[in-house]
Amino acid sequence: MDIRFLLGPAGSGKTWRCVEEIRNELLARPEGPPLVLLAPRQATFQLERQLLADGRLPGYSRLFIFSFARLAGFLLGQWGEAPARLLNDEGRVMVLRALLQRHAAELKVFRATASLPGFAHELSRWLQELQQHQITPETLERAAAKLSGHPNLAAKLHDTALLYRAYQQWLQDQALGDVDGLLPLAAARLRQMHKQRQGFIIAGLWMDGFAEMSPQELDFLAALALHCERMTLAFCVNDKVTEDLPLLHPHAVVARTLRRCATQLEALDGAELHYEILKHNGPPIRFACNSALAHVELHWGVPVPPAYETPTSALRFAVCSNAEAEVIFAARIILQHVRNGGRFRDLAVLVRRLESHEALLKRIFRKYEIPFFLDQRESMAHHPVAELTRYALRVVAYGWQNTDWLGALKTGLVDIQDHELDELENLALKLGLDGKRWLQSWEKEEETIAYWEHKRRRLVEPFEALAQMVRRRPSGVSGEEIAGALRKLYADLKVPDTLQKWADAPPAGADDVPPAAHASVWEAVQQWLDMLEQAMGDHQLPLVDWLPILESGLSQLSVGVIPPAMDQVLVGAVDRSRQPELQTLIVLGMNEGLFPAPPQLPLLMTVNDREALATKCELELGWSLAGCQSTEHYLGYIACTRPSSSLVVTRAEVDAEGRPLNPSLFYLRLQQMFPGVAEETFTGQIRPEEALHPIELLPWMIRAATLPEALAQRAPAQVRALRRYAPDQRLSQAAVQRLFGQRLVTNVSALETYAACPFRFFVEKVLRAEERQLFAADPLRCGSFMHEVLAKFHWLITEQGRRWRDLTPEEAKALITKAAEEVSPDFHHGVMEANPRHQWMRTLLLERLQEYAMQAVGWMRTYQLDPWRVEVGFGFDANQGKGTAFPMWQVPLEGGGEILLQGRIDRLDLYKSKADDLAWAVVFDYKSSETEVKPLELFHGLDLQLLTYLNAVQALPELRQAVGCSEIRPLGAFYISITASPKSGRSRSNAREENKTPAAAFPHHGRFNGNHWKLLHAEADAVESAEPFNFKVKNGKATTKGAMDEEAWEELLKQNLQHIRHFGARILAGEMSVAPYQINREKACDSCTCAAVCRIDLGCHPFRILQSPPKQNKSAANKQV
Repeated sequence: MDIRFLLGPAGSGKTWRCVEEIRNELLARPEGPPLVLLAPRQATFQLERQLLADGRLPGYSRLFIFSFARLAGFLLGQWGEAPARLLNDEGRVMVLRALLQRHAAELKVFRATASLPGFAHELSRWLQELQQHQITPETLERAAAKLSGHPNLAAKLHDTALLYRAYQQWLQDQALGDVDGLLPLAAARLRQMHKQRQGFIIAGLWMDGFAEMSPQELDFLAALALHCERMTLAFCVNDKVTEDLPLLHPHAVVARTLRRCATQLEALDGAELHYEILKHNGPPIRFACNSALAHVELHWGVPVPPAYETPTSALRFAVCSNAEAEVIFAARIILQHVRNGGRFRDLAVLVRRLESHEALLKRIFRKYEIPFFLDQRESMAHHPVAELTRYALRVVAYGWQNTDWLGALKTGLVDIQDHELDELENLALKLGLDGKRWLQSWEKEEETIAYWEHKRRRLVEPFEALAQMVRRRPSGVSGEEIAGALRKLYADLKVPDTLQKWADAPPAGADDVPPAAHASVWEAVQQWLDMLEQAMGDHQLPLVDWLPILESGLSQLSVGVIPPAMDQVLVGAVDRSRQPELQTLIVLGMNEGLFPAPPQLPLLMTVNDREALATKCELELGWSLAGCQSTEHYLGYIACTRPSSSLVVTRAEVDAEGRPLNPSLFYLRLQQMFPGVAEETFTGQIRPEEALHPIELLPWMIRAATLPEALAQRAPAQVRALRRYAPDQRLSQAAVQRLFGQRLVTNVSALETYAACPFRFFVEKVLRAEERQLFAADPLRCGSFMHEVLAKFHWLITEQGRRWRDLTPEEAKALITKAAEEVSPDFHHGVMEANPRHQWMRTLLLERLQEYAMQAVGWMRTYQLDPWRVEVGFGFDANQGKGTAFPMWQVPLEGGGEILLQGRIDRLDLYKSKADDLAWAVVFDYKSSETEVKPLELFHGLDLQLLTYLNAVQALPELRQAVGCSEIRPLGAFYISITASPKSGRSRSNAREENKTPAAAFPHHGRFNGNHWKLLHAEADAVESAEPFNFKVKNGKATTKGAMDEEAWEELLKQNLQHIRHFGARILAGEMSVAPYQINREKACDSCTCAAVCRIDLGCHPFRILQSPPKQNKSAANKQV
């Protein structure tokens, strides 16, 4: 057999020679014994294209372009000896995950981590490495016996041997083959056929593109050589090597592989080895017309390379501000090349590892409209089909939890419109629809739920069928049954049809998934199900135990995508992508820590473990630190010698976190070779006259004032408006009329929102955008619960014909408990009883309410008013909630129009004067936390609630009629904290003293007419502090910040009415500006839920600064008697 080693450096024409020889052989003899071209799997497509690029060869039938594994599988298939069922990588990971569960108790070291996500994948890679190096479980056991001084390593080898043997036994029991077991099978069969002199001849075999080869591949190649008339093996080395080259020599990796290959082939009987060395003077040479790049190739491995003194444009160095600027720089080079008459396919962009720049490359190249092909297998672990599979199984296994059920619906593979899904999700979160409620009929539920019954039934049916198929037996379900159930689910949901639609017309927002991948992923999922049936068809487990096994397979799903168009920029990693006919190559990320890349340390077998195996047990594995360093230098050499015309290398100054980055040693070496090439600096900022794409003009169009005059005049008004985010300050009158008409119907809370920020009012009250309501006992829900219990407490008292003052504290406690028991079951669909945590919250709230009720009835002894009604609503329908309903309060506005106010008063207390036909009114608003009335907020209209309620009580004739008097006079308005608030003190004893009086825990803050303090506390002049209003009487006058004289009190109420009219007029004028207030460091945006809508820059937005009231107005806001 004739074995020729074709040797030469990068660019010497090795691949061209192989392709040309094959082409000539096919042209000379289209029929005959087979020809084989061996190449890495990712290079086969490119080689086929290169072979047929010459118009002389229209096609072929006797040539096979294969990788090692595919050639072995093909040969075994031709002989009828291929395993009937073959386990791929996903299947192996699932089997290993099941074996880890089965043998967990027998493991010594791996037991603690066996159930962790990703461990089965790492174990699969470790076993694959052992297979490739022809190491058996018996070899591992013998090695473990020699490691008495390394107990941890010996235990690792014990666990590995145990799982390795269990995996082999599994394959044997299931009559399965392993992908990595094909090469030994084919090699053994080839040797057997040679001994038996069976006639199998390969006329010619060529091999190209391999820098490293595993012992398994070398053994298969040697067995294959026995049947080859001639072999041509191409290696990227300068000359025949008889000893190892220095570690950092660019050809050290390939030279080591060459020596091992030659040693293996020399041992064959009849082998005749000879070497052909391609020098730089033989055509075609990649650098024949480019002496600068030839200089790079010739001197890459020289420790101190000579300088290239001739001026050249073949190399460019660029230091960019960051990785994003690097990609923009590359995009501009590509556009310049194409505009000068080049093609996109003439260029490639390479990085050491794609993950460092992948997201930026995708985003920026799409922005610049550059067609590109990302040379990598696309992970489909989170493709909608994979997500549907995992969520559907979790739905059945864990009882229809919302996270899983809604996750399945959101995949886009279930027949539900996006807006319907949003509404259904909001409903589920609001009402706590979870678990078995999805399986129960909603026809008898309230109207908001019953509306969805038909859709619920249609959505649930396919998943119920899945549940029935995987829960046939209590003992568990088999892999075959799971695969069948999933196939039926896919068919019921018409998943193949949807994927085909996506492949033809990708859905919006699916830019990260190539359209062709949607068709490929369906094949990958079918293969995964086949693996499940083949590897674990009769294996039975409870569904919950199946989930981690199935997840281990789903997480490994990936597809290879063939480029849909030929004229594209290749984007890839240096160690994978192959494009021999490149004119320009752009290498990004030439930074220390990126290229050369730090070694990816093995997880299961550490560096020390591998060194111990090599020294103590003479077990050489494929990974080593020295080998990684040598490989990086080879990859640097390959990257910088790939183009024929120009090489562009870039580096970043800082990383994504702003930390400084150093240039890599490869970058510095190139600069040392070409000291005359100046380093360009690129920040990513492009001047208008230098723009190559409209996207580069956008920043300048936004800053239209800085554009050159010629461009500034062409900038449209809409773009000029982007200089500062400031939407139109007013709605058009037509919009105002459509939204409000001449009568603005609103409430006090909305007016307070308008006072804080008009734009927030527009979003929340006009557009009615709101946050999702969750089925939870959150602070807002707890506050509503306490409101309803207190309202029920009042109605229970009135039903008995009694008043609050008639109750003893014990009776009040009993009634509040009864009220809570009646309110709780129906409150917000039973949220307070939904789970133990919510029940515990209800208990805490009840204790607080009991304390408050007991204290409140005690205050009635000196309090002259009586609670008249609770939940007093104006502007609400009588059926909207509990309480009393009165008409809206109509407030006329200056200039026409009126505002119709709605509101609900938590508690209205009255004192009916026997002498006069009038009643004094006090308004209370319950708060779950301590709330004070601040003069500044009163003055600017940020706090309108209490005073607006008092004005409404005074103005509504229907309310006066219900009270039975001709006039209602406002006495006061207070916030009541119904959450016990212990007060702090300077010391523990002081704090105990502060909280000795229970009344201190329920403070009342507000404003009142101090001239009539006796109505609030008849004995205030005889006590130190009039609880709970906390005022003192001195010289017959109430002294506290809440007490006001008659004139100031009337002025404060008038000021409140002016605020209402002012805000109403501005709303009807259409003023909706983004104008949040600021008080000292407090900003309206601090608690705003509309940040995602307005998106203002808090650092530079001009806030509306609220100043303290003028001195002449302070008396109205806060004037003591």
